[in-house]
Amino acid sequence: MEHARQQHTDASTPQAVGPILLQTTIRSAHDCDGPRLVDFFLGLSSETLYLRYFTPRPPHTVESAWAEAQRLVHSDGSIDVLLATMHDNSEEQVIGIAEVTRTPSSTDRLETALIVTDIYQGQGIGQVLCRKLIDLLTERGVSQIHSVVLPENTRMRRLIDRMGFAYTAHLRDGALFFCFTPNL
Repeated sequence: MEHARQQHTDASTPQAVGPILLQTTIRSAHDCDGPRLVDFFLGLSSETLYLRYFTPRPPHTVESAWAEAQRLVHSDGSIDVLLATMHDNSEEQVIGIAEVTRTPSSTDRLETALIVTDIYQGQGIGQVLCRKLIDLLTERGVSQIHSVVLPENTRMRRLIDRMGFAYTAHLRDGALFFCFTPNL
């Protein structure tokens, strides 16, 4: 299955800005975000974890959530992480993560991953995170962005269509492999 798509829409903001988006901040992850990331990972359902990591898994334990948080904030420089955060009773909480991993074979080719906590899915957080991530990468001169999505992840597939970039997609080993060409 080979698929190519070109859309010409302005997807810089979601169609309707709801109250959650008005309270959301997109920022880079920092070393001190470990505890917030642990709380985020502990709140994810098994279904959301499956759609992100492509394998059935139970919800995170404190230990596995801490290991994943540490992977994101203490990488060797091969991972960039953007967080969608909001304040709840003066405490900042993470509600979404956009992750970019540099492929070892190419400095201008990156793989992306996106995850939004279950209670905020479908409210535009993923689209805002994705837009900020692509803006960051195009500023750096990235020519190709790659993402792998399970075919049953309809929310992510719709988000990709709404972003408005040229892309190709093919099915391999039970997953959809997308290659985006940002508008440089």
